[in-house]
Amino acid sequence: MAFTFVSSHFLGHSALCAVDGVKGGKVKGVNLGGWLDGAEVQLKSVSLNKYVSAKYGGGAGVFVDQDKADTWETFKLWRVAELEYQFRAVKGKFLSCAGQGASVFATSKSPSSNETFTIERSSFGRVILKHSSGRYLQASSKNELKADYVGKPGFTDGNAAIFNMTFVGNYLQGEFQLSNGHGRRNATKVLTEHRKSYITREDFQFLSRQHGINTVRIPVGWWIAKDPNPPAPYVGGSLATLDNAFKWAQEFRLKCIIDLHAAPGSQNGKDHSSSRDGSVDWPVSENIQQSLDTIEFLASRYGNNSALLGIDLLSEAHSPDVPFKTLQKYYDDGYNVVRKHSATAYVIMCQLISNNGADPDPAVLYKANTGRGKSNVVVDLHYYNLNPSIFNNMSLQENINYLYATRKTQINSLNVANGPLVFIGEWVNEFGRGKWSQKDYQKYGSAQLDVYGSASFGWAYWSFKNDVANNWSFKWIIDNNYLQLTAVRKATLQKIGIPIFALVVTIICVLGSIYLFKRYKTKREGLKGLHGVLKDLMKSKSTYNDTPDNSFKDGKTEGETQELQVFNFACLSNATNNFSLKNKLGEGGFGPVYKGQLQNEQEIAVKRLSKSSGQGIEEFKNEVVLISKLQHRNLVRLLGCGIQGKEYMLIYEFMPKGSLDAFLFVRTSFPPWLIHERTLATDPSKNAQLDWDKRFNIVGGIARGLLYLHRDSRLRVIRRDLNVSNILLDENLTPKISDFGMARIFGGDQIIAETNRVVGTFGYMSPEYIMGGKFSEKSDVFSFGVLILEIVSSKRNNSFYNPEQPSNLLLHTWKLWKEGKWSEVVDETLGDLYSPSEVIKCIQIGLLCVQNRAIDRPTMGEVDIMLTSETNRPSPKEPPYTSSDKADSGPTRCSSNYVTMTAVEGR
Repeated sequence: MAFTFVSSHFLGHSALCAVDGVKGGKVKGVNLGGWLDGAEVQLKSVSLNKYVSAKYGGGAGVFVDQDKADTWETFKLWRVAELEYQFRAVKGKFLSCAGQGASVFATSKSPSSNETFTIERSSFGRVILKHSSGRYLQASSKNELKADYVGKPGFTDGNAAIFNMTFVGNYLQGEFQLSNGHGRRNATKVLTEHRKSYITREDFQFLSRQHGINTVRIPVGWWIAKDPNPPAPYVGGSLATLDNAFKWAQEFRLKCIIDLHAAPGSQNGKDHSSSRDGSVDWPVSENIQQSLDTIEFLASRYGNNSALLGIDLLSEAHSPDVPFKTLQKYYDDGYNVVRKHSATAYVIMCQLISNNGADPDPAVLYKANTGRGKSNVVVDLHYYNLNPSIFNNMSLQENINYLYATRKTQINSLNVANGPLVFIGEWVNEFGRGKWSQKDYQKYGSAQLDVYGSASFGWAYWSFKNDVANNWSFKWIIDNNYLQLTAVRKATLQKIGIPIFALVVTIICVLGSIYLFKRYKTKREGLKGLHGVLKDLMKSKSTYNDTPDNSFKDGKTEGETQELQVFNFACLSNATNNFSLKNKLGEGGFGPVYKGQLQNEQEIAVKRLSKSSGQGIEEFKNEVVLISKLQHRNLVRLLGCGIQGKEYMLIYEFMPKGSLDAFLFVRTSFPPWLIHERTLATDPSKNAQLDWDKRFNIVGGIARGLLYLHRDSRLRVIRRDLNVSNILLDENLTPKISDFGMARIFGGDQIIAETNRVVGTFGYMSPEYIMGGKFSEKSDVFSFGVLILEIVSSKRNNSFYNPEQPSNLLLHTWKLWKEGKWSEVVDETLGDLYSPSEVIKCIQIGLLCVQNRAIDRPTMGEVDIMLTSETNRPSPKEPPYTSSDKADSGPTRCSSNYVTMTAVEGR
């Protein structure tokens, strides 16, 4: 399920009438959601080194004879049971086998047992395929694919029944794909977490207070009418989420539009519209009636709810698969269904779409609903300057000209007094295939707002949050100033009367003068404030150079100390190419991080406090004072900082290899059974750089860095939130601990502290910290133990899915350790190229560090001794999360070594 938030920013329009019940007279919106593409596979014979191919559709047979994989060699998976699948070739036919000894063809359009195979997976992406007849497939000497292998194949290089299976797509999209791919149990978990992060009360509150939101648009699937027990493969939960949306909408005085985005059989073949693999099976009587039943369910449930604004009957039906007359008949029936339960709700009818971007003329749909005695009817148009390919080579100005010549002309032709209202239901601030600057996007976005703002009902941006691309995320483009909602175009100003225009100009001049004066004053005070902060932070240092304000010059770094430099905003802006998206390295709890280069060609990393960050000046001070006073080869080096107005920045040495997680893990949403045995690196070439010696050195380096923080520095520092993403690597893969905004200094004989707001990364936090807010050196030791096991295995603890094994990496490792199968923990990409004694040492130390009770865990001093010598190591106890016993809080509480901390900001 995805949501659309609709705002009431006035952007200049010529509406013929106001939208009833909507503050400001029009809706302005943005969709919330974003799952990526579905999974496809290719199979390569290990013995023949050839790809399985259903060439020319596979009707003449499926052969193992292609050196390269392309369309004919790509198959879509249809899940049948936990390990049973069907393979669909490019022309829609399924791989089929008549029985034992028979050849494989691609001839069936309706899969049954003959088209069903069990996939058994071993290491390095290798699989064996068992037909429902009981025989395994193999590549014959004549390059045929047959079900004639007797017995169970062994995973050896010369075996003709062994295939390498690789994925073409990286992600699953939509509830059908997710449920079908993950299975009901894991799909429930995945979708629950998705809804928690994408559909929240905080989003409603944020948008209503900060962006003038007046409406939320909520796409749903047809199975919501069967919730909480929808038919397979769907899982329950969407109805409760929709109920929450209406509750939050009422709380924040918003209106709701419900959008039937996924109809039975799929109306457009898109993954997020409930299509299994691109098929469009909606326009049959059974599916159409089920769609109307869903509209009936929604209208009856919410028709009298004060928050309901309208119902969108169907999203993006595909032409020519859905004939116009069929769609119009459905819209007529849907209108009548809504009117049974609400006399005023808007009934929204989406235009037809086509694959090549040349959508059918929406005027046909518009005219079909004009003058027919209907009320509150809205026609929904979707505009993208991305497809067809005519946009690829257009310049910025040509794209803008196209908007006015085509889009606005079309909207104006539909904005007539006796017809439906017009709604631009989807658009993005993206165009063509060029490389555009921030100013280009601002200019193009301003033109779109002007054009789409003329639609009589309003518009909705795609999307509020997005996992695919920044410019498709409304939140990102607003936060990063790529879209200016309040920009006023010249064309709008020219329509204002001369007296009003003169008054506005006068007010602007006065306010501008005040603004420039305050800006100058703020800049001066900001520079003074910077010195004040630095004096406060560095008063124990004799190295601070109290440079006067007038020493700050544009484009230069001044106020230099022997250890810490002060940078002004202009210098950092120039160094990072105006904080360009191309320079962005990533984003953490503090905010985005950018790569930069100073005038002396020194490369730097700049952390810029995000306006939406949960951290602020206290964390900024915390990080500066800690890192400036701590110097160790395994801690990232702080070069300086910058404060100007509300801009807070930290400047570090640039770490060319990035973070450790990029070398270990892949971001994936494949079915858990396909990934539980080995997690591939995002870039295989990066993973290949991490041989065992480098992994062992990284473990040792992190241990030495933590030991320095805990015992060897002039401060005793508890790192908190130690995880694989804040371990950075230099050119030689030397690890350096970074991100100290959440760290805490311990003094004297203090052993433990407590907070009433737990911050950190799940999977790395100790049980006593999660349950009681208590943290100590042993909390860092627990996080370090998780890190060791992740480095050894290349598996994430906090996303470890395996339906046949324990629920996390810690328990999985513990089980294998108890069974004497320690070698199965090791990342299989290492093969046998590792030191068994060092691996055993790391696994054992890791398990000692993640023991449930803090008092049982070693100190980092003890860890360092165990890593660097062959001293006897105790037997680890069971990790947490397996029993009802509460974690021990560690040392006994007493006044001399215990402190309570409050109001710790969350990440």
